[in-house]
Amino acid sequence: MLRLTLRSLAAHRLRLLLTALSVVLGVAFVAGTLIFTDTMDGQAADIAGRLGRGVAVEVRAKDPGGRTRGVSVPVPEAVLRDVRRVPGVRGPVGVVSGYAALVSRDGTEVAAQGAQTPGVLAQAGGNWIPGGDYPLKTGRAPHGPGEMLVDEATAGRGGYRTGDEATVRLKGASRTMRIVGLVGSGDLAGRTLALFDTPTAQRLLLRPGDFTAVRTASDGVSEEVLRGRVAAVLPGDLEAVTGTQVRNELRNDLAALSYVGGLLMAFALIAVFVGAFVIFNTFSMLVAQRTKELALLRAIGASRGQVSRAVVGEAFAVGVVGSTLGLVAGTGMAALLQVILDEGPTSGPAFSGLAVSGTAVAASYAVGTVATVAAAYVPARRAARIPPIAALRDDVASPQGASKRRVVTGTVLAGGGGLALLAGLAGSGLTAQALVGLGAMLVFLGVTVLSPVLSGPVIELLGRGLPRWCGTPGLLARRNAQRSPRRTAATAGALMVGLALVGTVNVLGASMKASVGSQIDASFADDYLVLPVRGNSVDADAVTRVASTPGIARTTPSYTGDVELDGTRVEYGAGNLPTLMASVAHRMVDGGLDTGTDGVLVEDDLASAHHWKVGTVLTARFPDGGRQEVRVAGIYPLVGFGNAMLPESLYKAHTPLPAVHALNLKATTADAATLTALRRSLAAYPDLGIYDRSAWKREKVQSLDQMTGQITLLLALSIVIAAIGVANTLALSVFERTREIGLLRAVGADRGQVRRMIRLEAILIALFGAVLGLLIGLGFGIALQHAMAGLGFDVLVVPAVPLALCAVLAGVIGVAAAVWPARRAGRMDVLTAIAHE
Repeated sequence: MLRLTLRSLAAHRLRLLLTALSVVLGVAFVAGTLIFTDTMDGQAADIAGRLGRGVAVEVRAKDPGGRTRGVSVPVPEAVLRDVRRVPGVRGPVGVVSGYAALVSRDGTEVAAQGAQTPGVLAQAGGNWIPGGDYPLKTGRAPHGPGEMLVDEATAGRGGYRTGDEATVRLKGASRTMRIVGLVGSGDLAGRTLALFDTPTAQRLLLRPGDFTAVRTASDGVSEEVLRGRVAAVLPGDLEAVTGTQVRNELRNDLAALSYVGGLLMAFALIAVFVGAFVIFNTFSMLVAQRTKELALLRAIGASRGQVSRAVVGEAFAVGVVGSTLGLVAGTGMAALLQVILDEGPTSGPAFSGLAVSGTAVAASYAVGTVATVAAAYVPARRAARIPPIAALRDDVASPQGASKRRVVTGTVLAGGGGLALLAGLAGSGLTAQALVGLGAMLVFLGVTVLSPVLSGPVIELLGRGLPRWCGTPGLLARRNAQRSPRRTAATAGALMVGLALVGTVNVLGASMKASVGSQIDASFADDYLVLPVRGNSVDADAVTRVASTPGIARTTPSYTGDVELDGTRVEYGAGNLPTLMASVAHRMVDGGLDTGTDGVLVEDDLASAHHWKVGTVLTARFPDGGRQEVRVAGIYPLVGFGNAMLPESLYKAHTPLPAVHALNLKATTADAATLTALRRSLAAYPDLGIYDRSAWKREKVQSLDQMTGQITLLLALSIVIAAIGVANTLALSVFERTREIGLLRAVGADRGQVRRMIRLEAILIALFGAVLGLLIGLGFGIALQHAMAGLGFDVLVVPAVPLALCAVLAGVIGVAAAVWPARRAGRMDVLTAIAHE
């Protein structure tokens, strides 16, 4: 049987290679994703081993950087003195870190390269420590308030050399300093570094006498023992962790660069799922076409198991070939991802750092072969059931219609899914959203099962005008598409999946854009908004310039920060609360805006979750280490300022380096002259964006457009696989109907009419898949929009033009997929075709 399997593969090599191509595309995404994430993880481990090497224990705030829910408090200099007295420590040092961005000669901040990593500042400032993470490459160490070091890559991008003066932008202020040396980045390439001596770093980034952390090496004591000794001398807001834990956390932060891996894996699995439709259809048709051959095998003694194993063996071979080619393509894709995303922490050629692990290889072969064999399992069982007597028949016996069991199963699945959708839409919260997701999945499965039942009437409707417009070829195309409902449904199923997802994404994207636009229209009560395009604050000098601009009647700065309210970490906005609330045109849910010096406003969902009411007294813990009792003065709807709002006085009382996050501006006359004057005032700050209502709306909508476009582009892979499936099915169908096509030619059909018949059949099949897919996508999109209405996406929009373009695309796919099969059909020799068995 092995020899027979190999001969069968050779006889059908072109069709099976087309099938293998769908496996290649899916496996390439799986392999590329795994190789990319393994590479990032390996590089992250290497960097984490070098950054912080020699550190045995680190003292820091509990829950630093908001890893769980805490706010980061500074480490006082007194703690460093206490740590120095702990037995077993060696060379303890205080570490200072914060935001600092080098400004290039054109006035823009030198941007960090690549994607920003959670937990790692992209534009970082700190104190330079001799022998620390960042070795001095040229120049000397900084001394005094006017000197700094920058990393070599940042200096090159900014056009600076040692000895030049440069502006460094800090939180809320800028400083002009001299670059006295260049350092290496510790192989954490991509981010920018500005380093100062310790007193200067404390003054610019924290406050005098404070550190972000204290690190120490060990003098012959294990990390765990030393950690316990250090922890014994710490106050309650601080913790001691081992150097191993610090490096592991940094490794995890750096490995988060491969966040794209999860997204790509989702699309890879979609591609594999769509490819399964193609594989199933191909093997179903091959089994049907080889009925007599397989029956003869049974007649001469082959058992059912042998016949079944022969078909499965062919599928296994296709899976192995497709997986091998997919693994090679995936390796190239991983290298391309490093280049496109510019996320490789190390330098050098893209392929030099790739980590092709055994896991990636095994997963690629497992996905490719398992998916192929699983998709071919049903056709293989069907082949085993062919009776020997079928060898005497002239016709090809293959199931055409839909069984009663299929109708019942599909109806139950679709009906159950519809009930789950209705229950989810009627409820709220996570349970309702889960019901919507379950309902959508069941409806999709139900429609997939029922698609052979639906194919006849839908294609009848779609092709009703073909006989009138295209004559006999149109009539034959419609009947050919209706001849085998299962085959038509399986062929269109791959396209249905892709377009259902595209339709869902586009409905959600359009609804989100409309919702955001509606919210901006309702809440943008001032005339202008000034906000950093890059960076995290508005320079104090820029605030002064804006306030003195002709035509600006009122300037309202807002601030942001983190605070713990009764142990819950909350992101807040701060400023002149009556003016800020007026700028977003929102009324209070309860209470008022008179907060005094100890009052706060909380967002209504947060208040409901914790049962806070007006007058509730909370314990606030601030990043400066201070604690204060505050009272809930008012409750407001979500307005874009965070989950809480603090008066400006409370913010500044606990913020050593206050920084303006944004400026809300009211103009005497919001005209072109005022806007021109405002732009002139901020000409020295090109990183600040100036927005009126329409510009702010465009800014927000554009980001949603980009997200929708990127997801649609990735989903295009499934549509490409679907097109391969249509072409493969038509090619097999042409071979199956060789004699029929010969008879058509014999009774007068010319080559052009035959080709037209095949093209129209392909278009009908593609449009059938598009109609089902877009209707499903439209339903899913509407359901998800309703489920997300409580999150602010309360406007439903059905994007008619993009959905219509998808339908047109389906027709184009049909035409493209039919090119080769139609040409092959048209070139058949009439006598040879008639004599074909």
